[in-house]
Amino acid sequence: MYKKDRLYEAITMAIASGAMGVSGSAFAQDDAPRRLEEVIVTASKRAENLQDVPISVQSMDAAMLEERAITTFEDWVKNAPSVNFSGRGPGQNSIFIRGIAGNPQDIRKSGGLSSSPAVALYLDDAPLITNGRNMDLYITDMQRIEVLPGPQGTLYGGSSQSGTVRLVTNKPEFNEFSGNVAFSGHTINKGEAGWGVEGTVNIPVIEDRFAVRLTAYEIHKGGWIDNIPGTTSYADSEFFQDGTFTLANDVVLHERDNANQVEDDFNEARYRGGRLSGKLRISDDWELTAGVVTQNLHVDGVFDYLPREGDLNVVRFNSDKLKDDILQTNWNLEGRLGWLDVVYNGSYLEQDITQNSDYSINHENVIWMPFYNCAYNAAREIQECAAPDALFLPREENQYMHHELRFSTDPAKPLRFIGGAWYSDSENKLLNSWTYHAPEIAGFVPNEPFPGTTLGLAQPGPQDPSIAWFHTIVDQSDELAFFGELTYDITDQLSASFGVRWFDIDINALGSFNPAPKTQASQDIGGSLDAIPPANESDVIFKGNLTYRLTDDMMLYTTFSQGFRRGRFNRQGAVFDPVTGEQVFPAFVDSDSLDNYEIGWKTQLFDDRLRFNGAVYFIEWSGMHFTSSIPGSNIATTANAGNAEILGVEADFNALVTDNLTVSGAVSINDTELVSVREGTERFVVPVGSELSLTPTFQGNLNFRYDFLLNGIESYATFGIQHRGEAFTNLDPFGRQPLDAYTLFDASVGMDLGQWRASMRVNNLTDARPEFYKSSIQGPTRITSARPRSLSFRVSYDF
Repeated sequence: MYKKDRLYEAITMAIASGAMGVSGSAFAQDDAPRRLEEVIVTASKRAENLQDVPISVQSMDAAMLEERAITTFEDWVKNAPSVNFSGRGPGQNSIFIRGIAGNPQDIRKSGGLSSSPAVALYLDDAPLITNGRNMDLYITDMQRIEVLPGPQGTLYGGSSQSGTVRLVTNKPEFNEFSGNVAFSGHTINKGEAGWGVEGTVNIPVIEDRFAVRLTAYEIHKGGWIDNIPGTTSYADSEFFQDGTFTLANDVVLHERDNANQVEDDFNEARYRGGRLSGKLRISDDWELTAGVVTQNLHVDGVFDYLPREGDLNVVRFNSDKLKDDILQTNWNLEGRLGWLDVVYNGSYLEQDITQNSDYSINHENVIWMPFYNCAYNAAREIQECAAPDALFLPREENQYMHHELRFSTDPAKPLRFIGGAWYSDSENKLLNSWTYHAPEIAGFVPNEPFPGTTLGLAQPGPQDPSIAWFHTIVDQSDELAFFGELTYDITDQLSASFGVRWFDIDINALGSFNPAPKTQASQDIGGSLDAIPPANESDVIFKGNLTYRLTDDMMLYTTFSQGFRRGRFNRQGAVFDPVTGEQVFPAFVDSDSLDNYEIGWKTQLFDDRLRFNGAVYFIEWSGMHFTSSIPGSNIATTANAGNAEILGVEADFNALVTDNLTVSGAVSINDTELVSVREGTERFVVPVGSELSLTPTFQGNLNFRYDFLLNGIESYATFGIQHRGEAFTNLDPFGRQPLDAYTLFDASVGMDLGQWRASMRVNNLTDARPEFYKSSIQGPTRITSARPRSLSFRVSYDF
């Protein structure tokens, strides 16, 4: 490959650089003034200096990841100002970039309830893409995290509709035996302690030819939410209290308590996993890298609290658990054929998810719950209601395979090209079951799959008597795409590029949805997805760019780019209004798309002591996916509900104020607006002119780092601020809630003793309760918030 040794040298230097490209040590061996180190990124699928890439890229390198204790999903999201998220704890979160957040389904990890992610998550060149939520992979032994805001559709495809996040790992090194082991621990205000151990070893096997790298970890995150004693019955239902339902004079409302579930600090998470990779130099021109990634995420309890029960308290009546296991194999072959660099990479991913989610108090404000839990007399009065006892039991098995063949020419030539072919094949098997434990009172008989349909993960014949409602889905998709990007240096200062991607996607959904019959199992009141024909989507998207370099240190660019997200089937087919008979939601939801217009700048000033980058953008979002409940039920259903626009600006800077003091920060400002709503869906969507979901007008962060000598030991201290303005949860007029603005403060100290490093960090210094997300879809409103003030330490040893 071209200038291979120089490229490897540059990448090695980048790995050693500090936060946002600053060296981790302020104490050079000579008197030369410090400068910001060069940052290497691979956002454009080849290694380049961050300042030479004419797209917006936010990079967090290894030093920054360690300094700020960035290890999980929530940690790195709050350090990227263009990024927001919704969710309810580890393994149950979704990423949103630049305001592309319509109506996120926040109940649980469930591919059958949500569109594909609008942001693609990659581990190196391998996509970690499934329906529903984004994966929560533990961050360890990473070179860097790259956040690419804006559509990346031409190079990265469908799930990069509004952006891409790349987790870039450290690779095996041929001729150096080395490693690292780290121990960490934390305490939480009003919570319990946690601990972790992680380690990496690099083993050269054949000099200059073959090496392997092994990383392993086990992390236990302590809890801070208390499941306190409580009781519940249908006497708590607002619909019983306001007279919506007629109750018999001698009505019996059974009560239950949660004595067997009461526990302090019951929301715990354990990450256990590792990576094994090997690199083989086949010849001077060819290298093969292959690896295996595995992780077991086990979560107990819930990570949102019930404000009415007091600070950080909930009342849960059944055990809440989540198991999310992934196994991925990946491979990357790169080399040179004549004047072409060639890369072939592929991966195969398996993900298995099981969950128990209690929603026994759903009856308090959900009008259809008496249907499942109550018996009626001849006068249609409610005669008896079982004690509320409800569980949601999702199971999910995902498989995703991809292959990419990519060619590129010499990046130093005035005319250069990168492009190739892509193929992916995915299958998502989903079984969602709802239990109510009251079939004998409500008059249910055992439910069973709709006749003649694909079973997926469901068992044939009658289901367990407690399962009053279930659906089983097999969602299949395969994509073939060809892409390319051509760049020409018109002058020494002006360059133009043009990109295109043609894609063809086949989509199919099989299975059935099965409401609960109250009389006999032979009543087929559900529906079949097998009877709906498969769908196909084929289109071409484009990207254009002009780049003008004013000086070696100042660059301007303007970009037009497009992104898309593949369509999907609704899990119950087409939905019709029970009153008018008109179709409200279609069986198939077309892909939604973005047109992004952007002007950006990259600058490095004052003898490389200040880096200031940013972009102004305008986005048109067409056919946006919107998920709501069909009339008179709780069945989440999706439609192309309307169009939206976003006008925004994002910027980040990094400054060496003195040789000891580094200041860095980033800001994102977005003006979002729903500009039209599709006819027939007006009652399910907030009015035209409303702000979009989860996107504040202003958010940003500011970080200070001071390097000093303590008794001759290189040391540092940091202080960080993250702020997010007010936002809204979704676009549903019946469930939309404001999210209050918040500000969080963090601080840390650390020292470098050569092979030993030690640090201590305080997160959430003021013990704030920021509203990351809130929802009342499972009963009274619960709030997902930050971990209370916590003190953590980390000690690592390099060998």
